[in-house]
Amino acid sequence: MLPKLAKIAAEPLVHFLAIGLVLFVASEILKPEVDDPRTIKIDLGVQSHLSNLFEADRGQLPSEAEMDELVEVYIRNETLYREARALKLDDGDDMMRERLAQRMRLMLYSGISVGQPTEEELRAWFDEKGQVFDQPALLTLEIIGLDATQDEALAVAEEAIAREGTENPMRSPEVTLVSFKKRPMNQLQRLFGDAFMARIDGLPEGEWAAIESPRGWQVARLIERVEPVPARFEDVAEDIRGRWREERKQADARAALSALMQTYPVEREPYASELLRSDGGDVENKQAARQ
Repeated sequence: MLPKLAKIAAEPLVHFLAIGLVLFVASEILKPEVDDPRTIKIDLGVQSHLSNLFEADRGQLPSEAEMDELVEVYIRNETLYREARALKLDDGDDMMRERLAQRMRLMLYSGISVGQPTEEELRAWFDEKGQVFDQPALLTLEIIGLDATQDEALAVAEEAIAREGTENPMRSPEVTLVSFKKRPMNQLQRLFGDAFMARIDGLPEGEWAAIESPRGWQVARLIERVEPVPARFEDVAEDIRGRWREERKQADARAALSALMQTYPVEREPYASELLRSDGGDVENKQAARQ
């Protein structure tokens, strides 16, 4: 049973209607298990499947003793799976339901076949999204970590300005000075927030300033700013090709899933008001639109 399902999952989907055929064939294969749910067959197909898994993991075929261990694991897992299905544990177990759904998602995704894009398609993608390959602005900065109030930060900034040119901008050894050398702007934004970095980016180089951060006020200065470098299509063409094919495959997989969902009618009852946050009439409008 397992190798037949694996073979079906590996075949490319010519079009979305083929999903229905996959489901039909799978249901036919499972009929013997329904007729005799407690009989686990370790036939040639199962043995071949286990051997292939072992070889893919270890780079060699299993010995007889190793095959015995593989078969024991298979029997244990198959027993647990069938018993769970017999007890209908999957009906209320979100984890098991998610695992079954994940297997179906993988089967859909593995069946999608995407051709090679033309150069025109790649250039169109680059024109729209090529900024992801740009080298971002690189900033070198120093921060006196305070997590303090505005008044405290202003006082520290004044002291740092007054001590400009000395080895340490602060008299107190308790104050921590942290340097960031040529860090990408987007990385610093994740660390300190957009507003904090926008304020630093607007400072004259070398000038200390008190700046508010999500953790409180800090004192910082910009040492150097290296301007961003736009990517050239010729330099990233292969990366674009990979991105393009992955996006197309994901889009086709979403379309295949949508087509599959259309084969399952859905009946909806109005939501109970006590289960929803009150947002005025918006709830009723959304429910009417879904129906």
